[in-house]
Amino acid sequence: MKNVILSFICLFCISKVCAQNGQIFNIKSKTIKNEELEKIRKEIDSTNEFKTLYDDDRYSVRDSCRGEFGGWVKFKDRKTKFEYICESTCTLMVNKFKGKYIVTGTLNHMGGFTKIYEITNPLLLKKINRGEKINSQKIGNKGAKILVNKFGMTTLLTFEYNNRLFHIVSNSSETFISEIENGAFKKIQSLYNKSIFLPPRILNSDNSSKMYFSDYTTSKGYIEVDKNNITVFTVE
Repeated sequence: MKNVILSFICLFCISKVCAQNGQIFNIKSKTIKNEELEKIRKEIDSTNEFKTLYDDDRYSVRDSCRGEFGGWVKFKDRKTKFEYICESTCTLMVNKFKGKYIVTGTLNHMGGFTKIYEITNPLLLKKINRGEKINSQKIGNKGAKILVNKFGMTTLLTFEYNNRLFHIVSNSSETFISEIENGAFKKIQSLYNKSIFLPPRILNSDNSSKMYFSDYTTSKGYIEVDKNNITVFTVE
């Protein structure tokens, strides 16, 4: 009986410490050999080579990126075959969160830029007529709500955990986990003490995400997100 009580007290103390620290994510760092990283990179590239940006029962989503000249994300209705479009400069990914589509766009030029949209109903976006030529400068964002629009930083990954939506973001000095609050990124936890501005390559599975990255110095590696466990792998 005494052992049970002691165990309960220990668990209570550990829980209390964790709550006081307020750490949502368990973050680890590991070093790997370049050969292992190249294997991961090839796996990500081969898996994503012919994939659409996002698919569900209703829509197939594709994108186009023209760098500083703009870009778009396009929802194709699987039933009617009609397409609906919204401007999005270099769409990184699309997440469906609480029934809404979250479109993360990011650009690495000129110190970084990121814009994230919330689309409740793709049918409210601009409809494309069959055979219509797309002018990226005239698409607009009708039917979409801007959640964040920031210069000087890039978004590397958007993911859901515990019914909350998080973003791995990089600025000129560090990479961190954030949430969007009042049109800005609110820092939740530090992740990596360097900036990552080069475009990431992402492999999403049902339970986790792997993101290959490089930065402007000598660091390269990948980040693995598995629920609230995040590991940063860098080359020795």
